[in-house]
Amino acid sequence: MYREYERSLNATELAEVQRLATNTELTASWWSTLKWAAIWLAGFIGFGAMGVAAAVWSETSTLGMVLFAVTFLAWVFCLACFCIVFTDHFRMARDDRRYQRDMRPRAEAALRDGMVSVKEVEATAVVYIEPFEDEGAGYIFDVGDGKLLFLKGQEYEYCENDAAWPNTRFSITRTGTEDLFLGMFGHGQPLEPVLQMQSENCHDDVAWGPDREDLIEGKLLEFCQSLKSPESQGEP
Repeated sequence: MYREYERSLNATELAEVQRLATNTELTASWWSTLKWAAIWLAGFIGFGAMGVAAAVWSETSTLGMVLFAVTFLAWVFCLACFCIVFTDHFRMARDDRRYQRDMRPRAEAALRDGMVSVKEVEATAVVYIEPFEDEGAGYIFDVGDGKLLFLKGQEYEYCENDAAWPNTRFSITRTGTEDLFLGMFGHGQPLEPVLQMQSENCHDDVAWGPDREDLIEGKLLEFCQSLKSPESQGEP
């Protein structure tokens, strides 16, 4: 069974949209940045002074040479961390500006609308496509009436309510306006795949292609066979 409908935000979805509208996780704090910069700068100066002393000592002692090598590595490490503190700060500030410009207005519009778009699914079988590198796994669900739901991407790898995945019954929820993904929610039982496919045996548009959320007419195993590259027809 597969159906699409709209309804009002429930409490869980409302909390998620509010989080998106007021997200401060990306906010860069100058206080935190300067605190850590001071710590690494102190280490840089301290190990630098120790390194100078060890260099003088190394002229007459093997232990001094060892100490110099250790302090030099620590000095380089502190310098690298000092630089990383500031690069991370400016990266977070850039990400925050992008978020405030692009995501926050969409979340605020979704809050004003107060609706979600739901795709409700009941499946009798599923085929699992192993992820290729970081492209995300694929799932092809048999939803009855000669229809298949093909999901592929990192969004489709777990349920927000900690239900088993893949699941015999689940819903995909997005905001009614702006189409913001709020998550998948499982309502049924664990569903063991009837077949596992290797991404490298599929066509490039399956292994490397964009995320998929397609409702397709066809038979499960026949459709899976059509995804394979010509040279991999005999492979799983």
